[in-house]
Amino acid sequence: MIESGTITGGMIPKVKACIQALEERCKKAHMLDGRTPTAFFLKYSHLKA
Repeated sequence: MIESGTITGGMIPKVKACIQALEERCKKAHMLDGRTPTAFFLKYSHLKA
């Protein structure tokens, strides 16, 4: 998708980092919108401590 131009600009390093994490056996990789102050909470609020 990077080569086709679907993924561009500042998303390229984020996508590459997720791909690398998955290639190194990370089970999941997430990208959150850092412009949203509650993005982390909204994504993970269902988890128990």
